[in-house]
Amino acid sequence: MAGTIDSPAREAEAAASAEDSREVVSVSVSTPEAEGSMKITRFNHAAVNIHGVVDQAREFYTGLLGLPEVPIQLPGQPPIPRGVVQAFWLELGGCQVHAIGAPLKGELREPTGPHVSWYVADLDEAVAELAARGIEMRTLGEGRQRIVWVADPAGNTVEFQQDPER
Repeated sequence: MAGTIDSPAREAEAAASAEDSREVVSVSVSTPEAEGSMKITRFNHAAVNIHGVVDQAREFYTGLLGLPEVPIQLPGQPPIPRGVVQAFWLELGGCQVHAIGAPLKGELREPTGPHVSWYVADLDEAVAELAARGIEMRTLGEGRQRIVWVADPAGNTVEFQQDPER
């Protein structure tokens, strides 16, 4: 039969041949502490857009999946009472998902669209690094309470906030 190995000796020979033909790839990985890199401290949240299906999404995430809903609270602001905005936040094990019910506009750096949020050690330094690299930003708020959104090279929205523990 074509493509079969008929003896242990041939199997060893085929394995050695395959081993010899493998391409060796060297990968260089920079650490967050590398000079000129942003200092990410930890994960903040992921966001999903649930426009038009807020009630069904709430039932899915809290009812079916059993994830606990937590108050919506922007940096430096009091919690937003339930029902004031078409959104809800979930948290489990220190990780949050923000379910946002605002309509999407189809823009880059869209805060209401799907995104990942990271805390940084120093938001001012992070903003300076982004600006130095010519990366366009969208911001909300000021100072340590500011939220910054950028688009990665594939157009995915990435959010940065000052780590409140730093």
